[in-house]
Amino acid sequence: MLGRTPLRAIQESIASVYETPVDFSVEDFLITDLASLGRTPHTQTYNTPETLYVQETEDNLDVSLFIDKEVIEFLINRSSVDNWDFNAIKGYLFALEGVSHFQYLIWNAERKKSVTLFELELQAEVDKYVLASIMIAKQRDGCIPKDLYGYLFDAVSFRTELTPQVASRYRDANHYAAKYCRALKSEFPWQHNQQDFLTEIRRFYRLPQNEKVRRIEKS
Repeated sequence: MLGRTPLRAIQESIASVYETPVDFSVEDFLITDLASLGRTPHTQTYNTPETLYVQETEDNLDVSLFIDKEVIEFLINRSSVDNWDFNAIKGYLFALEGVSHFQYLIWNAERKKSVTLFELELQAEVDKYVLASIMIAKQRDGCIPKDLYGYLFDAVSFRTELTPQVASRYRDANHYAAKYCRALKSEFPWQHNQQDFLTEIRRFYRLPQNEKVRRIEKS
């Protein structure tokens, strides 16, 4: 057993930034061994360090969040990332993506709102930029690395084993998130200290998919 993990702190950060608390802790749904899920169609996965598994029944959601044990151990052994070189934060970003999926799904489910896979991916890409920017700025006296945006949105590649449909969804999520975060970067250069920035991203978080896309296209 891994015991308490840093995932709860990541979840609390997301909930605080967006003002979106939920009634469930991500740690209660964490698995680090895919074999524990068994071999069923809904557990099919790609070689990735994080995956959110959801099986919907008539009146219930069965949810499990897989995050590779090595990612968890990295976070446990390095409670804070001091130098913020991009190789060092890969583990944090993997964990953040998984927790983002969980938080967004549960927050909407508690409000009887459905979400699409594209919405989950889009919001996770935005969350990575927003949360990483805020955390780095706090450790660097308000300074955000100029190449953070490029690292998250330009220097990306997609796994070759993805189906065309899945690959297209990832590319579209990256494209729209990049456009939205570019607008945030331009309008709110000192974002972590700006209430208008928080108001904007909280409003965006609550929009349904079509309105999110329209909001981005107007950016």
